[in-house]
Amino acid sequence: MKGERMTVLELEEELARDAGGSCRRELMERLSGYMAGIRRSMDSGQSPAAFEKMEKLKAAVEASGRVVENAWKDFHE
Repeated sequence: MKGERMTVLELEEELARDAGGSCRRELMERLSGYMAGIRRSMDSGQSPAAFEKMEKLKAAVEASGRVVENAWKDFHE
């Protein structure tokens, strides 16, 4: 682990202990499942307002994946 770093969230603590990457993989698989559901919903035809909400949700899930990956890398690379 790179130096001492304060963790704020329980998730950060889990990722810090996750040298083998199993927690990271589990989180990314869960996010991937959410993304698949969002895409299915978007593809099924939505009202413009609902589609816009789904776009925002999709962006949030994508950002969550980047946060998980970057946090894990900060701890272990």
